[in-house]
Amino acid sequence: MDRKIAKTIVDYIECTTAALDQTEKLAASRDAELQQVRERGPDLVKLLRTHGYIDGSLEKDAADTLMNPVETLELFKRVLSVKQAQRIGTPVGSRQTIVPGSVESPFVGARTSAKKESDTVFERGLGLA
Repeated sequence: MDRKIAKTIVDYIECTTAALDQTEKLAASRDAELQQVRERGPDLVKLLRTHGYIDGSLEKDAADTLMNPVETLELFKRVLSVKQAQRIGTPVGSRQTIVPGSVESPFVGARTSAKKESDTVFERGLGLA
C-alpha cells in the first residue's frame, strides 16, 4: 500500500512539473509577443499621427491602447469607420478630366502619356508652345 501511495505522489509530481513547464513556455511566448508590441507600438502611433487619425496630445493614450489587444481592435474599428466615412463623403464621378482614357483609372491625377491642358499652359510659360 505504501508503494501505491508513493507511486501516486510521484505521478502527481510529474504531472505538476509538466503543467509548470507548459505554463513557463506559455509565459515566455506571451512575454515575447508583448516585447514585439512594445517595439512596434511607437512606429504605429507615429503612422497614425502622420495620417491624421490622432493628434499629438493623444500619442501617449494611443501607445497605451496598443498594449491591450481588445482596445487595439476597437482603435482599428474606429480608424476603419473614419476611413469609410471619408470614402462615403467623396462624391462619385466628381473628377473633371480632360485627358481621354483617364476616366478608366481609379486614381485621380493618374499619369498618362497623353498631353493635358496643364502641359500646354506649362509649355506656353516656358515659351515652347
